[in-house]
Amino acid sequence: MRTSNLITAIVVALFIVACKKERKKEDGISTFTVVEAITKTPLTGASVIPRACLSRDNGWCGQETPIGAIGTVTTNSEGVATLSGVEDLNKVKVTKEKYWESHRYFPAADQPPSTTIELYPIATLEIHLVKQNSHPNGAKLIVTSPFELCENCSSEQFIFDQLKDTTIYMRGHGNIKNNVLWGVTAGGPALLAESPSVMVNRFDTAQIEIRY
Repeated sequence: MRTSNLITAIVVALFIVACKKERKKEDGISTFTVVEAITKTPLTGASVIPRACLSRDNGWCGQETPIGAIGTVTTNSEGVATLSGVEDLNKVKVTKEKYWESHRYFPAADQPPSTTIELYPIATLEIHLVKQNSHPNGAKLIVTSPFELCENCSSEQFIFDQLKDTTIYMRGHGNIKNNVLWGVTAGGPALLAESPSVMVNRFDTAQIEIRY
């Protein structure tokens, strides 16, 4: 009887150890491949900044580690960065010079062993403003870039006085079509119009004209 109990205890202990090791292997190591959006070119020297979850409530992360507390991993020549020993990874922030930064979140119990993150090149939008209509005194011109252009795309917005013919510059997204929304407001909500879309290759400059 004692021998049987001893064997059972040993088997249970070995099972627990094996489970712990397997969990560490699955949840503690993640490999990220960072590529340029659309072209899929691997990006060397991109910074991958992880944040782990310290506590969860019904699967939602209630508290996470401060930015930089776990450290930063840099992608190699193949665009690959490996995080090791990060339990319950909640999200990563990926940055690289001349590219829009990206944030990727990971739900509880859904941390993948590997994933690919795309960064869009920062292009330039050269916007020509042409005033051709009369507007109330004090009215403002709003120009904004829509964030729906792509997944994780960021938006910028500028508000101007009624400028006469002039040129402004905004950041755009490379490798996709870009457009801007614009409207004139005298204090209330502005009805935004949409400019024609223009294709921008990588870090190039595209021209857009707004007649308001």
